[in-house]
Amino acid sequence: MTYPTPELVASGVPYTVRTVNDRSPSSMSDFDGVVAVAIEGVTGAHVIHGTSAHADGTVRLYEKGDDGVGKDIRTWDIHPGTPAGFTATTR
Repeated sequence: MTYPTPELVASGVPYTVRTVNDRSPSSMSDFDGVVAVAIEGVTGAHVIHGTSAHADGTVRLYEKGDDGVGKDIRTWDIHPGTPAGFTATTR
């Protein structure tokens, strides 16, 4: 089975979270379960599809294919409390 090449993103650089499942996030619980997270940063706008788990005050988002399931592509940490709202950073 082949998998598409993931979009280019900058590792370790925070991206601003715009929406989670097409809504503006207001709490960490908005990231629970299978989600589609729209982010924007140095490499432009992207949508991360995947599943999440809470860990040490952050949400760990395991990016998967466009359907949110399958092989892990990369892992993101979602952080609250910035002036822009939430940020997502690759691990």
